[in-house]
Amino acid sequence: MGWWLALALALVGCGRVGFASGADAHASDAADAPAPPPSFVQYQNGHTNTQAATVTFGSAIQAHSTIIACFDFNSTTVSALPVTDSLGNAYQTIVGPYDRTGFRHYIAIAENTAAGTDTLTIAADQFTSMQIYLHEYTGLAPSNAVDQIAMAIGTSTAVDAMASGFAVTTSAPELLFGYAEMSGRGSAGTGFMMRSNLDGNVTEDAVADTPGTYQAVATMEVGGAEWSMILVTFRGP
Repeated sequence: MGWWLALALALVGCGRVGFASGADAHASDAADAPAPPPSFVQYQNGHTNTQAATVTFGSAIQAHSTIIACFDFNSTTVSALPVTDSLGNAYQTIVGPYDRTGFRHYIAIAENTAAGTDTLTIAADQFTSMQIYLHEYTGLAPSNAVDQIAMAIGTSTAVDAMASGFAVTTSAPELLFGYAEMSGRGSAGTGFMMRSNLDGNVTEDAVADTPGTYQAVATMEVGGAEWSMILVTFRGP
């Protein structure tokens, strides 16, 4: 009687080990699966004359997203106050103040966001006219996502003449995010997807699958002569 009891216990033990090994194998497969690439989710715009403006995204923000807030003031004597939102996300200013004649530009980001309906507050230290461009992305690094920044201002109206200057990315994939503000009306440059065209300005993006040298470009299609172009590259997860 003792021998078959010992055999039964041995078989049960082998089955248990086999089950544990199978679970470990599945966990390893999941860990080895590639992370999703940078991906655009939604944008929201606002244009107002005020000292503090609120803009709410049309859909709830996902957990662990990145919010990119671009805004400009119609004055180079007005300064931005810290960006805040209704979800309590922490924002850092990564560009600005960056000026061209009569305009001051900023970009602020929040990484690894909380989820939910989100209203951002963009405020200045005095009354001004402001244009606001909000974007949500997934698939970016949850912290220290900014890799490279390039900026330029100019006066040419030739096709694709609006260019940020070159940046050399250090990882892949990376989001290439472009923000062009101009005195005319513009469209996205070659290789970029238009996201916002509020007041004729342009926000755009592309994904770089290999490290390399990139710049943001856009086209001044209607009128105008002066422009600014900003490129920010963001690391993937």
